[in-house]
Amino acid sequence: MSVRGSLTGDDAECGMSVRVDNVLKTSLAELGEFRAALVDPPWREKPSHRGVTMKDMEGLQLDRVLPFGFIFIWIAKDQLSAIVRLMKSWGFNYVENMCWIQKRVNNRLHKTASPYFAQTKVSLFIFRKEGDVELRHQRSPDVVYDFAGVRKGDRCNGLRKPDAVYDMIETLLPTCGFDDANGRGMFLELWARPGHVRKGWTSVWERA
Repeated sequence: MSVRGSLTGDDAECGMSVRVDNVLKTSLAELGEFRAALVDPPWREKPSHRGVTMKDMEGLQLDRVLPFGFIFIWIAKDQLSAIVRLMKSWGFNYVENMCWIQKRVNNRLHKTASPYFAQTKVSLFIFRKEGDVELRHQRSPDVVYDFAGVRKGDRCNGLRKPDAVYDMIETLLPTCGFDDANGRGMFLELWARPGHVRKGWTSVWERA
């Protein structure tokens, strides 16, 4: 399947938006190499529902476009052991996580069903494969409080994650915003919001 994208602004530093039919069936290698990937799969919540499974993720082969660097992936708490095993198979080790505490408009916690405790958070797990990437430690908190709910421009089956996450990743990895050798930013986003463009990022999203 062909990957189609268009540069926006005067140069590649402004970011690239790539529309595909199916992220899982896309040849990511056509996009080149990256140093960090933000991944937000539309996870299958029930066997009868549509969505991405952990087995589907195994075929993504994200390690082919990240020979080293960081993977940031949104998961629910019951997916922890499975995602750690998957990342280990790609050569990435767990290093950190950030939690999005979901709130309602009345500032109370947004709760959803879970086997043991009610779920009020979604976690962004961070995995690393060692390599030459400059880090700025301790610049951002590991918790974000933001409102939950489907917002305009998002997938119908997913929540828009807090925009503060982009700032946190860019602060942690200050040299990935633009790479002279590649002529573009080294941030990759998979299952991005439709039409999303951000400086330094290649945003891959699925057509409706």
